[in-house]
Amino acid sequence: MLPNDLTLNSFEKYYYQNQKFECLILRRSVVIAGDTKREMLTFIENLSLHPPMVCWKNRGDSLFCIGGGNSGWLSEEQPKSQLASDLCHLRKLSPYLKIFGGVDFFYFTSKSSKHCFFIPFILLEEDKRKKRVMTITISLVERSGCGQDFLETKMRERFFLLPEGIKGDRDVRHGAQLIEEMLVPSEIQWKKQVSVIKEQLDYNNKVVLSRNKVFYFDSFLYSRQVLRNIFASKEYAYIFYLEFAPKSAFLSISPERLFLLHGDEIETEALAGTLPREKGNARQLSQSAKDIREHDIVCKDIESKLQSICGHNWETVFHQKVMRLKKLFHLYSKFRGVLHTSVDKSILHLIEHFHPTPAVLGYPYDMAMEAISLIESEMHRGFYAAPVGMISSVEVEFAVGIRSALFDDNKVIVYGGAGIVEASDIDWEWYETSKKIENFSSYLFS
Repeated sequence: MLPNDLTLNSFEKYYYQNQKFECLILRRSVVIAGDTKREMLTFIENLSLHPPMVCWKNRGDSLFCIGGGNSGWLSEEQPKSQLASDLCHLRKLSPYLKIFGGVDFFYFTSKSSKHCFFIPFILLEEDKRKKRVMTITISLVERSGCGQDFLETKMRERFFLLPEGIKGDRDVRHGAQLIEEMLVPSEIQWKKQVSVIKEQLDYNNKVVLSRNKVFYFDSFLYSRQVLRNIFASKEYAYIFYLEFAPKSAFLSISPERLFLLHGDEIETEALAGTLPREKGNARQLSQSAKDIREHDIVCKDIESKLQSICGHNWETVFHQKVMRLKKLFHLYSKFRGVLHTSVDKSILHLIEHFHPTPAVLGYPYDMAMEAISLIESEMHRGFYAAPVGMISSVEVEFAVGIRSALFDDNKVIVYGGAGIVEASDIDWEWYETSKKIENFSSYLFS
């Protein structure tokens, strides 16, 4: 609910237009008390905006946003060519607009056409230069031709529908009780299928197989409270939360970047090879032939992709370091390059170029895709391990939607995956996926 001093006239006003879109934007800063992230979530909740709602935090915590309401929603029915064009024009429309969303894991195949991108009506952004200060951006976006007067009239109408006065914390404990758990597929079935796939692999092959654990509760599980639990954990990870509709949301706490684009400079990385964060495991991981091989397959694929869009103008920033997360170790390599002038720099093209990496699919592509279709026939990945992120005029950053869950009323589906290579131990791979699922599901019960 808006503080009393947040009147329409207290905002700075901006109007922008281009060939396809025009927008009206209101902006101002507000001082907030207490924990910034929790207060920003409370602020958005108290506005009682209808979904969609989004939360985005980059891995280094240099950008944290929460937004709600719909300023502009790109329809799922759009063909890919129209989506690519709209994203391009929206990105260039205003320096203050941010677009959030992602595409289905199989978006660039014939198996899915699902995508979800939107511009929040109200976006709160943490000001990293000033402690406990946030910037409020209120946006209206329309197709070209409506005119500034139309946008200002519509803005006044929507603004005055917002309630007045902050009314306390919405830190609600969901109170839902767990009644059933189900593994999809079962342990016996998954291990049997992995064994069949493993026999078909040689030294240069890899398949990333996922599974899930479904939690059923006796009532609606409040996903925003799970988001609060994650804020408190201070994970070194991206946070991507997208609430599609009441009681329906996707949440990822991912350590993995797909790419970061700033001007013509692009960064990407390989994150493959995993052990629990236990004494001695960092050294063991850095010396594990199996994990090094799995990691190298990803690195070679990324190097080839950078070569095709950067020519010789790219470099390995570092190779095969150990990323230390709260509960896991990962092998980690980083790459950086400058896009060639002849390259298609549209966001959808870059997403397609990098997704999926062998870290979430496998290698070679066709073999891995066939194996996934066979073993994961009982489930659909959706946004799991898919590109999710933020688009602005300044930079574009997409994470890989791993360590994630889908919330659907009283049901929560938690995902976990593992890279299978010729040297994999099937019992260990089951244990690894179990730990990943367990690490995420702990937030459901905090």
